[in-house]
Amino acid sequence: MKKSLALAALLGVLLRAGAYAADVDAVNDLTIDESSIVIEALDEKADDAAAVAGGLSLDAITGGVGQIVDTIGEVVNLADKIWEIIDKNRPVVTTTVKYANAIPKDIAHWTQLQSWSKPATKKYSFALKNKSGDKALSITYQVHWTYGGNFNGKGKFLTGVTVEPLMINVPWGYKVDLTAEVPDSTVANVGTQEDPIASMQVQLRWKVSSTFSSVDKKVIYYVQGDGLMEELGTPFTKGMEVKSDRQIAEIREQLGNVKF
Repeated sequence: MKKSLALAALLGVLLRAGAYAADVDAVNDLTIDESSIVIEALDEKADDAAAVAGGLSLDAITGGVGQIVDTIGEVVNLADKIWEIIDKNRPVVTTTVKYANAIPKDIAHWTQLQSWSKPATKKYSFALKNKSGDKALSITYQVHWTYGGNFNGKGKFLTGVTVEPLMINVPWGYKVDLTAEVPDSTVANVGTQEDPIASMQVQLRWKVSSTFSSVDKKVIYYVQGDGLMEELGTPFTKGMEVKSDRQIAEIREQLGNVKF
């Protein structure tokens, strides 16, 4: 009898311990590990992926109406300031493409500019893990921009600046929202008053949440009218480290397979 009671008590302890361990695992599965956040560039340089949009004369674009711009040195965004990209794990679908531009303040539309580059794109992978060490989500997206437009041969401006989701993989229990924003304070002329070079910051804000945790972060892409594009922020540094470690591992594997 005593032995049976002892075995029952031991079984109860084990069951409680097992239930506790299961609870801990469940919490860890739905708790974000902020240190695991990585954004990795999937291509080394931007792709010129479409046909040239420019090359037309100003008269061809405006129908011969001579619109005079006294100064082109003040650069502004006349398009969208903020737009949703992913809302509750789903890409936001709209009837019109949301984008930002950086063009002279006194013109009516970006089509008054000419000699645009081919649209450029750069792809990124964004991923993070949970406290259990498993990948909690992964998103592939691309930054898109068209640069080099000028007004009567002067300046280098931007248009078609946007962020597009390409692939979203979010497991059960997680929710992700992704928003792009171009604050007016980041739109600037980094050239001269007579020959401007437009610049802007595209701030990518994302929020990942689960039952037990939530992370709200921001990363920044800097683009210029001469085609320059740079990433700013710690997650990009981690992405470069991950890529470097992977390349070293691949080289070691190749060397290990070499037979003399």
